[in-house]
Parts: sequence; C-alpha cells; structure tokens
Amino acid sequence: MELLALSGLERMQASDKGLFPRPPINHLFGLKPESSTAEETTFVMPSSPWLQSGAGVFLPGTAALVADAPLGSDLDESGAGASFAL
Repeated sequence: MELLALSGLERMQASDKGLFPRPPINHLFGLKPESSTAEETTFVMPSSPWLQSGAGVFLPGTAALVADAPLGSDLDESGAGASFAL
C-alpha cells in the first residue's frame, strides 16, 4: 500500500487499524486514534496512575493532552497530492 498516496481520512483510518508505526506519544501516554470519519476522530488513552497528582486526581494538563489530539487530526479532503495557490 502506498501510504503517501492516501487522502487524510484514509491515512487516519489506516492508523486506526495499526498500519502505521505508533507515534512516540502512544508509547509515552498510550494515546491512540480509535476511529475516524469525515466528521470526527476519536482518540483513547488509558487512565494510568502515573498521570495522577499525589492526591489521586488527574490534572487539567492530562485532559488537555487528550482533547488536543483530535484537533491535530483535522483532515484535508482535497485529495492526495493537491496543491494550493496562496
């Protein structure tokens, strides 16, 4: 499969299926894409005890980490190899 020829949605769906190598953030936090459509992308992350504070609660930074992942996966559906004039 020529991965660079895939559209953004096809790349995300291939990542969902494990066809791409796992990114470093997956190894560190366990954050990974679960499903992708043209309208939404869902990420999951285990609630590891080492992400908790000394009082046993999750800090806002942990929520921000999970919330930011779908924002970074905004899909450009203009097609593979498309170019844009500025």
